[in-house]
Amino acid sequence: AGLPREDIHLPYNIHFFSTSNLASPLEMMESLTEYCSCGSECGWSAWDCLYEEEVLLVPWGIALQGDNPMQSELSAHIGLTGKCFCRVC
Repeated sequence: AGLPREDIHLPYNIHFFSTSNLASPLEMMESLTEYCSCGSECGWSAWDCLYEEEVLLVPWGIALQGDNPMQSELSAHIGLTGKCFCRVC
């Protein structure tokens, strides 16, 4: 989010997390959430080459990608079977 436009697509700024033909996207997202929650609580230290000092990185989840059924499962949506608007069904 804070990178200059010309640096966004450089190989060392792109991080691949995972892929699997056996695990569901929700299972992979659970692993990513566990990994990032550690960073959110404590942060990760890194070296800033421009300012030549140690910095603290704290990850933030901005958006979760997926199709409608996956987003419904991630948000614990009750779908069309719900009887009330309170999400208790």
